[in-house]
Amino acid sequence: MIANLVLQAREIERVGGSKKKKIDLRIIAATHKKLYNLSVQGKFYEALFYRLKVFR
Repeated sequence: MIANLVLQAREIERVGGSKKKKIDLRIIAATHKKLYNLSVQGKFYEALFYRLKVFR
């Protein structure tokens, strides 16, 4: 869930830190599995599936 928030907000706060830092993050993902089916079955995080789907 934390990765999900980072993707959406585009900022992080370092462990032990007090300042937020803007980030520009790119994700490269590949799989041979049907992520939609896995997300429907609850075996893959649904919100992450839809965020990755945007970049298809």
